[in-house]
Amino acid sequence: MGGRYARVHCAAVMHTRHESHTARHGFVLRRFASFLAALTFAVMLVSGVVVFLAPSGRIARTADWTLLGQGRVAWVTMHATFAVLFVVAAAVHLALNWHAFTGYLTDRVHHRMRWTRELAASLALTALLVASAVADWPPAAQIKDANDFFRRTFWADGTDGGRGLGRRDDTTPPLPTSEATPDQGRALFAEHCGRCHTAAALADARTDDDAMRAFLGGHGDSDDAADAAIAAWLSGQAEAP
Repeated sequence: MGGRYARVHCAAVMHTRHESHTARHGFVLRRFASFLAALTFAVMLVSGVVVFLAPSGRIARTADWTLLGQGRVAWVTMHATFAVLFVVAAAVHLALNWHAFTGYLTDRVHHRMRWTRELAASLALTALLVASAVADWPPAAQIKDANDFFRRTFWADGTDGGRGLGRRDDTTPPLPTSEATPDQGRALFAEHCGRCHTAAALADARTDDDAMRAFLGGHGDSDDAADAAIAAWLSGQAEAP
């Protein structure tokens, strides 16, 4: 046991000396991955908060909404770009520190995987949050409601403390009637609504075309003509046997 400990200790010392030498004379990939993961996470955190609080696409376009000179689309693009970069940086960081990571999971005496309280708690919390998001349970449901509030109510409603950026006045022309074909309505639904909603759910919840257009206007990023086409197609879906 003593000889084995000495060999491990010697290897650790040599590795530390090698990294110190590389740090003085070259590029240390491990440090680069750590810095990159930290910086991309910071940018992703800021852009994520902005996207969460930003108005919907329709309201942002109507009010020409910007923050720090950037519109909603730019912030969404920034968030998606740095999310991908963070995944890459985290993967490289994990690969470079794989031995240390597996040390948390391995019994050093018997050299086999061990279930720790920390691992079990992490897996349980992750599974709970995934189920919460899929089933629309708390806390995911409250987070979604808060996001909807900022996207639709906070910025769009001029009353009750709303910013009034998306409010229509009396001179605003009425929403157009749809002359789109059912295929066009279905294609527009797939483009603007299909990522978050099913046609059956929206058709069942729909009360009339005006209510559906109002919902689409505050919720999505389509224009008035597209909203009218989608509402007309959903109307046909609701009336279909």
